[in-house]
Amino acid sequence: MKKYLSVLLTGLILSGCSSFTTEQKASIDNLTPCEKINGLLAAYDSRFEVLKRTRVNTKYAETWTAKYNLVGDACQISALDADTVTYRCQDNYQEQTQAVAIHQKAVDFTRACLA
Repeated sequence: MKKYLSVLLTGLILSGCSSFTTEQKASIDNLTPCEKINGLLAAYDSRFEVLKRTRVNTKYAETWTAKYNLVGDACQISALDADTVTYRCQDNYQEQTQAVAIHQKAVDFTRACLA
């Protein structure tokens, strides 16, 4: 699995910030939550460079859209300063039950993958 993840991350690096090919998008779409978490862990030391997609203009931080979303479809990478980089996913929900369900799903697969 580590070899597969390395190949995928290399492919993401080579793809740069442009749009994905059909094959690259299919590879990302087929990643399991555990593979995505392992990709995040592997990319942390490089400030998530391989996962940065499109730069987003913000006032207080350097921010990029993420090449894949761990939860939902609006994850971002933000560099707050030289030492602090975050990968975060957020969304707005009409109902509290939707938000709680997504949160619980994320908690469950994160626990399963990191156990």
